[in-house]
Amino acid sequence: QFLYFIGTPASAQPTDMAKQTKQYQDGADDRAAAAVAFLSRLRFSRPLQDLRDQPQRSKCPQCGKRKQYYCYDCLAVTNPDVHPPPLELPINVHVVLHPNESRSKATTLPVATVSPQVSIHTYPTVPELDPTTTLVLYPSPDAVEIGEIEDADRVTDVVFVDSTWQQSYCISHDERVKKFRHVKLSGIVSLFWRFQDKDPYHLATVEAVYHTVRRLIAARKRAAA
Repeated sequence: QFLYFIGTPASAQPTDMAKQTKQYQDGADDRAAAAVAFLSRLRFSRPLQDLRDQPQRSKCPQCGKRKQYYCYDCLAVTNPDVHPPPLELPINVHVVLHPNESRSKATTLPVATVSPQVSIHTYPTVPELDPTTTLVLYPSPDAVEIGEIEDADRVTDVVFVDSTWQQSYCISHDERVKKFRHVKLSGIVSLFWRFQDKDPYHLATVEAVYHTVRRLIAARKRAAA
């Protein structure tokens, strides 16, 4: 699932978008190479080969359905022997998933099985959080670049909307979400394997989570220097 229009400049014109789209489509090989380079720089807590060597599906301990790695309905791990160990994040991540979105394709659900700081909320459920320490990633006209916020050290929670653009507009204008400060990501081309055929800045939601956490960490380090 994609968090649509993340990082798209508000001033972008249709001709600019068409040009970006053509460059994105023509650069498939370059994107694939960039994705490989990106993955090679990551440090994995468990060898990827362990996951590849796990072909069998196992029963979910909660609902009994057979799944290969985890149950996307229960968010329960089905093969703990090959599952990554828990990952601590410096912030709490709250994903608001539209009920019409396919849970089997949602990119953030696997993260919730790894990090205790990641929680999934199916709309209309919205987490009750402190507006003074919570951000929502949504490119509204008054959104601030995530890496430029001045109080990054005070941020404890970030809300992500996992839905189509039309659905995300509805969720982001919910009064319970609207009260949070809006931030955005700019200038990041998606490297997700399910490549977009439109705007190159349409990030998979899991990519948005990754880049948001990275930029918040960088902002905190700059503030502490």
